[in-house]
Amino acid sequence: MPRPPLNAPDGALRVLRGRGSAPAGDSAPRQRLPASADELAGRLQSMSLAETSRPRALDDIDIVLANPVQLGREERLQAAADRIAAAASPEDVRAMQDAARAQHSFAQSKEQALPVAPFSEMFVPGPANQRSAFRPLRFGTADFVDAARAWQDAADHHAAVAGAAGKFGLEDVRASAAQAAQDCAATATRAEILGEMLKAMSSIKLGRANAQGGNYRALEQTAEALRAVLDLGREPGLQWLHGAGFDHELLHLARDTRALLGRASGTDGPYVNFVPKMFATTHQVPEWQPRFAAAGLALMDVAQSVRNALLGDAAALAAPAPPLPVMLIGAEDAGRRAARMGTARGDVESLGAWLGTLEAFGDLSHVLASVSARIGGDAPQAQAVQILGQHVEQGLGHAVTQVRGALERAAFDMQASLLAADASADAAGLPALQATAEGLAHRAGQFQAVVAGSATLQKLGLPQAAASDLAQPFVALQAASQAVAQAAAGFGIQEAAALKQAAAMAHAAAAQPGGLATGPMAELASFCTQSGQDVLTAAAETEHVATKAFLWQSRQESRPAGARLEDQMAGLRGLLAGDPLSAAGAQTTPSSSQPAQDADSGLIERMLKVAHDAEARVATATLPGDAPPSALATQRATRLMLQATSVAARMVAESLSVCNEALRALPQAAPRQRPKVAQALAERVRVAGTAVAEVLAEQIALGDGPLPEYLARVAKEQGGKLRHTERLAERIRVPLQALGLMFEAQLDAQAFRGTTRALEPAQVIAQISQVGKQCAQAETLLKAGAHRLVSQILAEKVAGGAADSTLLDFESRTVMQSFKDLTFRASIERELVHGRLLVDLVQRNLAHREHTRNVGQFGLTLLVDQVQQHVQGSNTEIDKFLTEPRRRDLAGPLQDAASALLQELQACREQVSALAQPAKAGPSGARASRRR
Repeated sequence: MPRPPLNAPDGALRVLRGRGSAPAGDSAPRQRLPASADELAGRLQSMSLAETSRPRALDDIDIVLANPVQLGREERLQAAADRIAAAASPEDVRAMQDAARAQHSFAQSKEQALPVAPFSEMFVPGPANQRSAFRPLRFGTADFVDAARAWQDAADHHAAVAGAAGKFGLEDVRASAAQAAQDCAATATRAEILGEMLKAMSSIKLGRANAQGGNYRALEQTAEALRAVLDLGREPGLQWLHGAGFDHELLHLARDTRALLGRASGTDGPYVNFVPKMFATTHQVPEWQPRFAAAGLALMDVAQSVRNALLGDAAALAAPAPPLPVMLIGAEDAGRRAARMGTARGDVESLGAWLGTLEAFGDLSHVLASVSARIGGDAPQAQAVQILGQHVEQGLGHAVTQVRGALERAAFDMQASLLAADASADAAGLPALQATAEGLAHRAGQFQAVVAGSATLQKLGLPQAAASDLAQPFVALQAASQAVAQAAAGFGIQEAAALKQAAAMAHAAAAQPGGLATGPMAELASFCTQSGQDVLTAAAETEHVATKAFLWQSRQESRPAGARLEDQMAGLRGLLAGDPLSAAGAQTTPSSSQPAQDADSGLIERMLKVAHDAEARVATATLPGDAPPSALATQRATRLMLQATSVAARMVAESLSVCNEALRALPQAAPRQRPKVAQALAERVRVAGTAVAEVLAEQIALGDGPLPEYLARVAKEQGGKLRHTERLAERIRVPLQALGLMFEAQLDAQAFRGTTRALEPAQVIAQISQVGKQCAQAETLLKAGAHRLVSQILAEKVAGGAADSTLLDFESRTVMQSFKDLTFRASIERELVHGRLLVDLVQRNLAHREHTRNVGQFGLTLLVDQVQQHVQGSNTEIDKFLTEPRRRDLAGPLQDAASALLQELQACREQVSALAQPAKAGPSGARASRRR
């Protein structure tokens, strides 16, 4: 066939090759083809240099096998890359050039075989075309496809040459090959566009009868071919096709399609006669009519876009929305897949399928809205839009219903599983409950993520289908499941708080108007509320059991400190073990060695740790105010036990510290400082006892109201413990205060003895009664303290406030014994001090004759008799007191002091008797003496 002249008015070759060489801007024939032949050559070379283990896919050079032109091109590109890799010398490059020229010549031969008749002659429905079923048009389509393929292969060969030439620095060869590749690629693209245009025209001509019979596939195939033209011509444009006869055919196509839409929608008469027989049944008509409407609308839309592009409208080549038929088929297929899965499964996959269906119909609805805006008031198209829109709305409504159904089923199943797992779990099954709850929490989180992350729900804004509303039950289910899992792992206030929060979420989901699974959510809220109360009760009981174990351990740790404290309290009386009549008073050496003091420090630290641990437990044992009454009662019992333990431990620690300080500091202190030191230590004990009194007051207030039996018993037991601790403080404070008074008495006695001024006997006797009055105060203080403590112990024993009355009896004996010893010491010391002062008076009078004359022999004898009588009485009391060997350290010095006084009194008696010897010489001597 001779080649037509290039200036033929509408010949195929002129349209194919354009006017002159392909412009540089038209060098990219496909949407994803490289922008230049150099780029293609470079990518081919990079393919040759890649690792042989790496699969060489077509995407390496951005080629998409979208049509027959591209079939098998991946293998051809791989072969070209292999040739680049195999090129080892410029001679190999020249061989590749020869191959490229051969392929170029082959492409030219394909071009020569293209139809020479004008395109308009192919479209005319004349007798020849009708008899041959438009054979030139059909074969012309295949010819252009073959030509496009050949030119594309030529472009690939030239690109391979450019890549290989670049390896050896053959710049001229590389540039020439690159330009040839660019030209061939542009020619291939134009041939491919023409092939698609002829395919569309063929579909129009051959499918007219089918379309007239209501077959929507004829419309869809034509629309697909025209969309391929738009895709191929997006970069090179389609204006070069103007004048080739296509725009006239496209105008007719739009007109005919509009008429078909009118028949299908019923605007141009009853559409029943237009429905194909295969869709003639009543239930199939709704399936056929939207599909035909979508196909017709899509065909009119794309035909208009192609025609506008031929006329030079660049905006018509913009990437269009997906075609309505494709979107409709996708939405309906998604609905069928979801329907096969069903909603009864209640799983994420089923929900995802229905959400996908909803999204597909939603996207179709948005595209249809833009189509409706473009067509304006055209009746057939508007009716088609309405038909399709109604179908889409039905699909949307059904998908929404199914989405809600899937969510409802999932929420119900998860709620039922959680409640069933909790109901069947016992103490041994808590790990299984935890695992089940964790799995449900994960599943609820999946549903929550799917719903909350669905752009479809947020985009559609359907009534009662907002993402937050649909996700709310699963937020509550996730929170509830996590809280149950935490509670199964361990009961505590935090777990109860998590359940309370989950209950609030479930309640909010249940109260939502038109919400999902409102019944199950209300039941879940009740379950979480009750579970939270149960957890609080269990937490209170668990803490109480742990507290009892802690108290038992604390008692074991406190025993050494308690025993040591009893020893130290008994040692306080040793501070008065010296001679009260000596110049240093009761001064002794410290009773504790350094190792003993270090051991006591360890005991004190241990007791402070017990107190600190108890206080820390009190801080954590705090239930919310809405906890069950039984839990609150248990907590109050726990707190009372811990508070009593804390103050008792601190009291023991402080008491032990005070006793150690007393036994160390008082013997070393100067006599004048001892009263102050003793009183300061007594004040420390008193201050420490105030904390005990505060907790005891709380216990008393607790016992004033009606209490559960167990709490009443605990309150009584802890009250006994607190009162014992309070008495412990008194057992130290009272003796220390008494010691202070007795030290003051010793100071006063020493000061009185040290006076140098001469006093009349009457004055001395009058002031002796004031000296040592502090001993009497100490004696009164000790007796009153012993009476008070013993009375409290007796009252507690009668009331049954202690678990073991034997302990109270022992405490009572200990109090009486320790206080009796100090009381005896105060009493005897006061008598001996008075005796000492009277003996001093006798000796002073004997030493000064003028006092002797004033008192007289008889007076001195009477005074000596009285002092001797008191001292002998004290000595008798001391003998009785010494019947117990343990009292030797306290009473022995007193006995020695009394014996020394008796000896001095005997000496005084002898001196007084000696005063009378001169008078026995005779009356004259006496008279002479009086005269002098």
